[in-house]
Amino acid sequence: MLFSPNKNIKIVLAGGGSGGHVFPIISVCEALNKYIPEFERQGLSVELIYFGANDFTLDYVKNKNISIKVISCGKGIRDFWKTIIGFFQAF
Repeated sequence: MLFSPNKNIKIVLAGGGSGGHVFPIISVCEALNKYIPEFERQGLSVELIYFGANDFTLDYVKNKNISIKVISCGKGIRDFWKTIIGFFQAF
């Protein structure tokens, strides 16, 4: 067995702002969901967590068996402070 029993595994997926980030995340999430029953049979608890902005991309992530954590996200230098705030929100 790769992991010890009774371990909690959190897999963080981050993105947003465009479909170019979200659609690959959805594909990865759907692929990981296929393995979760096997992990659970081995005594492992797996949680998928999406970190992203509160924008249109949330509509695509909902109902994908993934926890959603909305954080402040910036794009480029003009959004420097949004990026800093989002960094701390992620913790």
